[in-house]
Amino acid sequence: MNSPQRSSPARNNTEDFMSNFDPGLIHHVLLTDPTDFPHLTMSGKPRAKKTPTFTQHSHSVGFPIVSSGESSSMDDENGESAAAPTPQSREDQISQTMRRAFHDMVVQSLSSKDWGSLQQLILELHGEIRALIPRRTDLHNILNDEEIRNLRYPATTLDDDDADDDGSSNNSKYLELTVKAYLPHIIKAAMSLAQLESEDRSETTSAWIADARRVVESFTEGVTTDTIYIGGGGGGMKPLPYLVCSVTYLQIKAQMCRADVADFHLSRTLAPRIQALGVPYERNVFYRRFRLMDHNGGMAVEDITSVTEKLPVTWEWVKGMVQKSEYGVDELRQSEEKRVKLVQAVGWVDSILFFRGGEDNGNSNEVIRIPEVLMQDVGNIHSIRDATRVAVNGSALALHASTIAGGNIALTSSDQALPAHVEARKKNLLGVMAQRAAASRDLYENRVAEAVVELAEAMATSPLSTTAVETLTSRTKATMRGEDPVIKLLDNRMKEVFRGMVVWNPQTAQATTNHIPVQMKTGRSILGVIGENSGGSDVFRTQFLKEAQREFTRKGFSIYASDLSQTCLMATKVIHLMCLLYGEIFISKMILMACSD
Repeated sequence: MNSPQRSSPARNNTEDFMSNFDPGLIHHVLLTDPTDFPHLTMSGKPRAKKTPTFTQHSHSVGFPIVSSGESSSMDDENGESAAAPTPQSREDQISQTMRRAFHDMVVQSLSSKDWGSLQQLILELHGEIRALIPRRTDLHNILNDEEIRNLRYPATTLDDDDADDDGSSNNSKYLELTVKAYLPHIIKAAMSLAQLESEDRSETTSAWIADARRVVESFTEGVTTDTIYIGGGGGGMKPLPYLVCSVTYLQIKAQMCRADVADFHLSRTLAPRIQALGVPYERNVFYRRFRLMDHNGGMAVEDITSVTEKLPVTWEWVKGMVQKSEYGVDELRQSEEKRVKLVQAVGWVDSILFFRGGEDNGNSNEVIRIPEVLMQDVGNIHSIRDATRVAVNGSALALHASTIAGGNIALTSSDQALPAHVEARKKNLLGVMAQRAAASRDLYENRVAEAVVELAEAMATSPLSTTAVETLTSRTKATMRGEDPVIKLLDNRMKEVFRGMVVWNPQTAQATTNHIPVQMKTGRSILGVIGENSGGSDVFRTQFLKEAQREFTRKGFSIYASDLSQTCLMATKVIHLMCLLYGEIFISKMILMACSD
């Protein structure tokens, strides 16, 4: 049993610092090269590069800009589409529906001459802007909350009979007073926000400010209208929805600004420290989660039998890889190097990344089970598996197209530049294949078949016969359904590349055979796989990607070689990090125990 571990000030400081971050973020940072820190985000999603315009926002919440003589305009002031992106998930659809219902509620409240909801929105906007500069309390009073709270509309000035059938007030006096009372405060908040945003983000805020000032001027001059025109008069919306959408738009802009600030701080200051402290911290979090600590707070991993009981899926995974091993049990007992290769090639590549639903043993209902030691990588595993499946299918289709066309162009096994017209058809095929979630299965297969035929026609030296087109269409649909024997062949080829690359070492790449680290603490043996310094990390990545791309091209995946090399690099990082976290501590011991069994 381990001796009790006393908490030291340094350890407590580490815990205090690291506990501020989501475990998923910590794991993501550990898998990131230092040179890629600028691309990290607190959310884990790519930074939103395109900032929405006000027109796009109003359309997304159910108040599209209405053009003269039309029910809805789909173009914003720059002629760009204002339509909100089609929700990609059920969660997105629910979120958009809730946002629209919320905006409808606030507009209805204003139509009923109740300013309370709008006031609350503006106060929340003030708070979000102040949160961008929490230490500059001297600037917080620039936005005056009391002025907003004290705004009251003298109800006696309105005639309630002036409301139209849908509940919206057509009373010009009410519209004028509401716009003149609140829009200047919203403009003031927008001006403060624009000064805090990055240059690219502030452009759309400045565009909204310019429009809003024109609106204030028109109402000040006594030109009261039931339509506010956006972007110089190209389209407009009613005043009350305009006020509500303006505040919620600026709230979104403030949230984006706050995310940008947090992401900048993460990439410049936090990520290097997280990476330096992350391995022992993540390991300790894992121990606590699966109760691998003794009653004194030490690490109870010496009793390997107890560990196997608390990590049953990992134990089954280890036993499975030992059963599939090409090495004998005596070799595994004696060689740490072979145990490492067993985990990386058999356990990781064969048993997880290229596990194909029990195809090898005839049990088609068998599903993949993720070991506890890889639970932080469920998303990475699904992403890698999806990428390999798409590349196998796409390469098979390209191969069939090349064969039907006469095989005069080496489409799948050469890194030579393709003729421009062939390159265009190839890109079209890849684009169509990427849209599988946007159509029914039959429609998707038909679109892919059309793209494959067009690719074959581009490569052929003479027009394709009707029989050739029918044959290619049939092969395409069989491939898409996994019924093509070429799929199995290419899948095995790709697996071979992944097997070779996850154990690849640039220091011995010139040798006749690749070498692997001789210890489970991978990532320290190969500098840069789990980057501890940006120089080593960058060198390893450059050499790895070059070698991987060469191998994928050689095996017939040239049209996907660049993307696959990146996918393969992530796969290598994931398993190397797992070995660094748990390999020497108990995975190696589990292998020895499985050998005894």
